[in-house]
Amino acid sequence: MITTRMLNTDEYPEYATWVKKLDTDTRALYFGVPYGDAQIDNLVNKIIENSDQHHFLVAEYKGAWIGTIHIARVNDREVEFGFIVDEEHRGNGIADRMMTEALLWTRNRGF
Repeated sequence: MITTRMLNTDEYPEYATWVKKLDTDTRALYFGVPYGDAQIDNLVNKIIENSDQHHFLVAEYKGAWIGTIHIARVNDREVEFGFIVDEEHRGNGIADRMMTEALLWTRNRGF
């Protein structure tokens, strides 16, 4: 069974660990360029420094992450979404399910 949950801020470093396990093509698809491990660490460190502006929804299967949505606050009314589903689990509606939940989460917070 696939479950979803929002991460606590102390779990944000796990996002970096998970993204670094993804293949180069998936990283390039997500970031627009093939980010290396150091670039991912730098990005996540900036996210942690401004954690009130960033949130993560994760999808899990048997306790392992299979997808994430990064919700980045743009201003008081807008957010941006960045989502990844690992290659093995694509095509199963996971991104759609996560996006539906992320939209509800943001609307409930006035975005």
